[in-house]
Amino acid sequence: MKTWYKGDGAMIRFTWYELLWLFFIYSFLGWVLETAAATVKQKKFANRGLVNGPFCVIYGIAALFMTFGLQELRGVWLFLFAAIYATVIEWVAGHLIEKAFKVRWWDYSKIKWNLDGYIRLLLSGVLLDISESAGETDLRS
Repeated sequence: MKTWYKGDGAMIRFTWYELLWLFFIYSFLGWVLETAAATVKQKKFANRGLVNGPFCVIYGIAALFMTFGLQELRGVWLFLFAAIYATVIEWVAGHLIEKAFKVRWWDYSKIKWNLDGYIRLLLSGVLLDISESAGETDLRS
């Protein structure tokens, strides 16, 4: 069975098998990134996966959403909307994980300009400023 998109106005099609691989590859790479950062910060091994095994599924889910939702975008718009997707996915995931497991897996509440302690709005603002400086127009207008 084929699914979705193609670049030049038409949609690129993916098999369910390809989508599953995309999910697992990005989940694994996300786990590597999160585990490496936490290990360096804590100076000891820190498994940052949500499930058993080397996977951080929020990265896999984000990759699938971006694969489907951002195909027609290029340049600064791709960067801007990828940042927005990542921010929204992190915010929603934070709420869902806390509701399901009764624990916060990350907490930015002590950092100024946070939203519910799940995302840092300052970082999102910096990404918006970078997007504006890379493009020719003010994206806020």
